[in-house]
Amino acid sequence: MRACGRRPPSPALSPVNVHELLEPPITTDPDRRRLYPEDVYFRELAEQLGEFDPAALRRILDHGSFLLFKPEAVAGRRIERALDYAAGQGFEPLGALRVRIDPRTLREMWRYQLNAAPLSTIRAVDMIMASGDCLFVAVYDTRGPEHTGQTAAARLSELKGSTRDLNTELGHGLLREELGCTIQSLNFVHAPDEPADLLRELAVLFDWPGRAEPLRILSTLPSPQAREAVRREAKRLYSRHPQHPLDLAGSIKALRAAAQDDPERAAMTARLLHALEHLPGPESELLRLVDWLDYAPSRLGTWDRITLASYLVDKQGSDRMPLIGPPPGKRAVARRKRAEDAAAAKAQRANAVTDVGAARDNALTDGASNAALRTGR
Repeated sequence: MRACGRRPPSPALSPVNVHELLEPPITTDPDRRRLYPEDVYFRELAEQLGEFDPAALRRILDHGSFLLFKPEAVAGRRIERALDYAAGQGFEPLGALRVRIDPRTLREMWRYQLNAAPLSTIRAVDMIMASGDCLFVAVYDTRGPEHTGQTAAARLSELKGSTRDLNTELGHGLLREELGCTIQSLNFVHAPDEPADLLRELAVLFDWPGRAEPLRILSTLPSPQAREAVRREAKRLYSRHPQHPLDLAGSIKALRAAAQDDPERAAMTARLLHALEHLPGPESELLRLVDWLDYAPSRLGTWDRITLASYLVDKQGSDRMPLIGPPPGKRAVARRKRAEDAAAAKAQRANAVTDVGAARDNALTDGASNAALRTGR
C-alpha cells in the first residue's frame, strides 16, 4: 500500500488546523496535544482533510474507527469471531483493505510506544508482520457518543482491551479474551486509542494518494452489502494463508523434529528450549534466539517459528516508559471500574466459599448432635 516518489499535485485545499484536531473529544491526552502538531503523518492528514465535507469529517471523528487484523488473526482464523463480537457491541463494518506492515512501518505506527519495548519483542513482531498482509476494517459505531458518552475510537479501544490485562479478570469479557489471546505478541488485533490516533495511524498505514479510499470508507454508513464484502475479503485472505493453531506445544514438537540429524540445530534447539523453561531470560540471549528462528535455514514452518519467538519474549519486561501511553479520561476511569468490579467479584466468590464452608461445618455439627440425641448420649 505504500509508494515511493513525489506525491501527485492536489487541488487547492483549506487545511484543517492541526490544533483543532487535538481538542477534546478528539484527544484527551496532553502528550498527544504536545507531540502530534510536530508529527509529519498527522500534519499531512490535517492538510488532506481540507477536501472533506465538515459533516463527513465529524461523522468519522464521532462514529468511526478501525480494527487492524494482524497476520496471526489470519493464520488463527479469528477475523469473523472479532467481527461478531464488534457487531454485538454496536460496531458495524464499512469496508476492508489489505495492508502490509514492514519493519519501518511498524516502527512508525507505534513510534511513541515501541521506544519502551525490549528489542527482542520488536524483532518477534517483525517476524509476525513479515508473514503476510494485515486487514484494515473500517467500522461505524451505531450507538454513537450521543448514547455512550464516548467517541467510537475510544469505546472500541476500551472493548479491545490491553495486553497488560491478559489472563486477568480485568480482561474478562473484552475482545482479546474472546479471541483467545493469552500472550502479548500474538494479540490478533489493533484499534486506535482515540480519534487523534485514528487519523495519525491511517496516515502511517497508507501513502498520500492511498489515504483517499480509507477516508471515503470511513465516511459511509453501514449496510448489509458492506458487511458481506468485509467477510468475503477475510475469506480471500484466509485462502492465501494456511491455518495454524499458534500452539506452543505443537511448535516445540515441530522444532524437535526439525533438529533431528543436525547437530548444530540440535544445540540451538536445546538453548531455545532451556530459555522457554526459564523466562524471562537475558535480553541478549533472547534476541539471538529470535534472530536464529527468523534467519537460520530450517524445515520448521513460518508459524512454528513465529509461535516460538512470541512465547520466548512474552515475559520480557522493560524499565523504559513509552513516549505516549494510554489516554487519560473515560478509558482510565473505565479500567479502574473494571479493576474494582473484578476485586468485588473476587471478594464475593471468597465470601461464597466461606459461607459454603460454614454451612457445611454447621451441617456436620447438627448431624453429630442429632446422632448423639438418637443414641441417648
